[in-house]
Amino acid sequence: MVGETSEVKAGRVDYDLLIRRLESALADEKGRERVRNLVAGSSLWMSLPPEQAVKWAEIAAAVGRTDVAKKVLEYVTDAYPDCIAAWKSRCDLLERPQPAQEEKFDPGDSFDRYRAVERGLKRYMEIFRGREDCFARQWVDRESRSCGYSPVRRPITEKDVLDHLKGLRTYGIYLLQKDSHVRLGVIDVDCGLIRKPSKLSPGEKQQVKDEVVYVLRRLPELAGDLGLKCLCEFSGGKGYHFWFPVNRPVPAAKMRLMLAGVKNRLEKDLKAFTLEVFPKQDRLSGKGLGNLVKLPLGVHRLTGKKSFFLNEKDRSLEAQLEFLERVELNDANLFESVEGAPSPAVLIHPEHSAWERSYPELAALSKRCSVLSHLIYGCIAGRHLTLREEKVLLGTISFLKRGRTLLHHLLKRLPDYNPHLVDYKISRVRGTPLGCKTIHRLLGVAGDFCIFEHQDSYDHPLLHLRGEYEAAVVRSAKAERVENLQDALDLLRTAIESVQRFLPGGGGCD
Repeated sequence: MVGETSEVKAGRVDYDLLIRRLESALADEKGRERVRNLVAGSSLWMSLPPEQAVKWAEIAAAVGRTDVAKKVLEYVTDAYPDCIAAWKSRCDLLERPQPAQEEKFDPGDSFDRYRAVERGLKRYMEIFRGREDCFARQWVDRESRSCGYSPVRRPITEKDVLDHLKGLRTYGIYLLQKDSHVRLGVIDVDCGLIRKPSKLSPGEKQQVKDEVVYVLRRLPELAGDLGLKCLCEFSGGKGYHFWFPVNRPVPAAKMRLMLAGVKNRLEKDLKAFTLEVFPKQDRLSGKGLGNLVKLPLGVHRLTGKKSFFLNEKDRSLEAQLEFLERVELNDANLFESVEGAPSPAVLIHPEHSAWERSYPELAALSKRCSVLSHLIYGCIAGRHLTLREEKVLLGTISFLKRGRTLLHHLLKRLPDYNPHLVDYKISRVRGTPLGCKTIHRLLGVAGDFCIFEHQDSYDHPLLHLRGEYEAAVVRSAKAERVENLQDALDLLRTAIESVQRFLPGGGGCD
């Protein structure tokens, strides 16, 4: 008999007994109906250990509730990524044929909805076009946890695309056409840290989160400086795809070089992510089909996650396709001036240009220090700062002559902004700017240190402002170790001047 026993109500659940009862109830139709109702209406599986939760998902699939099974397995793989059984069951479920869903959408859908999807499908095929005589299907090896693509040597059809969008199969396209022209360019942003077999440390996790915020804001900005518009998509795997569709084919070499200009300006600021530009070749050699990219809005067969465009908040298929109808393609004329290298002429967005004029110190630091750049753009995006990140900003920006103005400009965008508290924290800053080693240690940054043109005994980010912005620095930092008596006198004089500012009347010292 299936139901909540007294042990369940009292909070003393024998999970093995519960699973055995559910499995035994599958023997007859009446019991199957009870199981179907139980798995659909109960959230008890969230309290199960991972092994029993996997069995719960298998029972749900056995009674036809594949939606519940997918939900349970997605939860288990996210909460317990080391549970191999959950990954295998999830891949089996995704690859299981579903003939009832292959023909068409739910017959209960309205005619208007069907027509909207039909229009979106045509727009999708207009934007994401590759080589016209072939495409590729993604495969996965569950035992080795690897995946790849096999070529399908025929034109892709609407039914193929529809199967891809439904998650029944996953396809990719070869970007290069036979004449070595492309209608699309892609910048692939992948998290390299996820390839490590061990779990990420807390510092690495925070670094990934910070760089995600930075990349999603900075890459479209850099592309916009060149006049390009892009679509940002979560790939369903280790990162993101930034798509650059064009209104007519352009030479692959020009597309690649144009996007390489964006990549080269961004990748130096990243430690956790790697960037790749597609297409990778200027022309076809005749021996192969060139590189391919997975089509958007499909299911990644290895992770089981569905991709989606971040430009549209609604992740439903209808909303994602409707979003594509509003997308403007890039003008192919933008690529005409690319000769051998990306054009050095950069078009700066008026708003960004005005921001650089108003806050040149922040603009310079964001270009020259990758760590501070992540914090600055995180503040602009309104992302909550950790205590250590706030300490780094206070311990550096406060030492600029306009430090108070700059800090209020950054922190006022945060949800917990308190101007009086910010002023108090600024007043408590003492000593010298935080050094590069201290900042890397506080934030858990595992990258290399910046190389400064002028060597200093104590490296800190404000050294990037030497030269054109050197006058903006209130006081230069001294080495932590005093080398001679003159250095000791300089440090004492600096300390006395700091104390004098807080004395009544600011009296001098004879």
